[in-house]
This record gives sequence, C-alpha cells and structure tokens, in this order.
Amino acid sequence: MQKKTSKVKFLAILVIPFMAWVSRMAGGGWPKLPFGLDQWLFSLPYAALLGPLTGWWAVLAYLGAVIGKRTGHGRGISLKEPMKPGSEPEILEYPVLWLQPHLSVYAYKGLILAMTGMLGVLASVVLCAIWGQWLAAGALFLSGMAKTPAYMIGWAIFPDGGDSRFDTSIAAQLNEATEIGEFLAGLFAGVGVVAAAFLIYG
Repeated sequence: MQKKTSKVKFLAILVIPFMAWVSRMAGGGWPKLPFGLDQWLFSLPYAALLGPLTGWWAVLAYLGAVIGKRTGHGRGISLKEPMKPGSEPEILEYPVLWLQPHLSVYAYKGLILAMTGMLGVLASVVLCAIWGQWLAAGALFLSGMAKTPAYMIGWAIFPDGGDSRFDTSIAAQLNEATEIGEFLAGLFAGVGVVAAAFLIYG
C-alpha cells in the first residue's frame, strides 16, 4: 500500500512539468496542437483533482479552466511595453478599465494577468470551498493569482522582451519574456494543483 501511495504521489508531482510545458504550448510553443487542444489538455488536472471529491461536478472545474485558458490576455503580457494604441480591451478587463488612468502600465497589465489567472481556477476554488476544503481552495487561488509574478519574472529575465528565434529547440521556446511567463504560469498552476491534491487526499 505504501509503495502504491508513493507511486501515486510521484505521478501527481509530474503534473507540474506537464502543466508548465502545455501552458507554453498554448502560447505558441512547440509542439503546436490543432484546434486549441493544448488548452483542453492543460485543464485536465483540475478535473482529475476534483473528480474523486466532487464527482461529476468536476466537469465545472475542467470547463472553468478551459475558459480561463482561452480568455484573452494579450493586452497584459507585455508588462514593460506601452499599451498598443487602438487595442481593444480584453473581456475581463472591462470591470477594471476605469483604473487604467490611475495605474502604471506595468501595474495595470499585471492586474489583467491576475484576473485571467483567477478565472481559470475560480470554479475549482468554489468547489473546494463548498466541499469544505478551504486550504486546497487557498492553494488554487494563489496559483491562479501567480500568473502575474510569472510574467514579472519573465520580464525581469528579459527586460527588453528577449530574442525570438524561429526553431523548435527547447532553448528557443524560452528565450522571450512572455514565453518565460507562459511557462511559469503553467508551472505555478501545477504547483497549486499538486498542493491541493496533497491537502485534500493526503
């Protein structure tokens, strides 16, 4: 039984690199899958996490993660660049659009990222809370909000945005600020899922 438990925990931890790389794939990384399949793959761990706890309600967690991944965040990812003139606000941006004149471009774009990151985990957070798993809900909430620091780290590594090279090597997939952000956002999401799994199931 102990050996089986260790194996399950090991497989659970593999969720972290899986979500990190699939998140990068969803942003245009290699290999690029058709029909947005990378976004659907990225969301599977949320269903796997909550299925044993909530049954079919886990479908809501899955669909919520898909919607969050598919929701536009293009106006938020270039933290250290000016807002593109004439660009249309993202869907989730409208409730906070009034804040744009009062915040720096960096802070405002970080807010957009936080909102889109939070949307992806919102259904999972609510389900965990309903089933009394408050610590797991907190872990997932933080992992969603971590989308902003993920991109901040990317722009700290590549303050000028980075150097895009159009080849399929591993190194070339992580040589821009936004590419680092995509990867780390997925990594932090994976950490949240694994932490929630250990908090719920031990």
